[in-house]
Amino acid sequence: MKTARVLFVEDSPIHIKLMLHHLRTAGYNVVKGQAVDLPGLVKALEAPWDLAIIDCIIPGYDGMAALKTIKAYHPWIECIVISGIVGEEMEATALAAGARAFVGKLSLSRMIDVAKEVLNDGRGSDNL
Repeated sequence: MKTARVLFVEDSPIHIKLMLHHLRTAGYNVVKGQAVDLPGLVKALEAPWDLAIIDCIIPGYDGMAALKTIKAYHPWIECIVISGIVGEEMEATALAAGARAFVGKLSLSRMIDVAKEVLNDGRGSDNL
């Protein structure tokens, strides 16, 4: 089983649990981190991550700001932005800011496919 270090910028424990279940089912031993605000994200970025999964809308915080923070600190960390509201403008903004993909929360299988692509590419914290 391959180890995957995944940072979740997500406020919903249920969504994290669901994504973790699918990643584990796909054969990954997931080491999980979580942040829901800027101070928590900056602290979390002290650790190495292979992938960040970022909720676009977090109460009191902005997923796009989180994406920009991650890319400013560690540009090699691949990021998937997820959202319950999918719009072309939001997707274009996320991709322009450096996200690997923008995926609707209802498209969990697509998110898992992109996560597997990233994790199998061997990118992420190994580029330190």
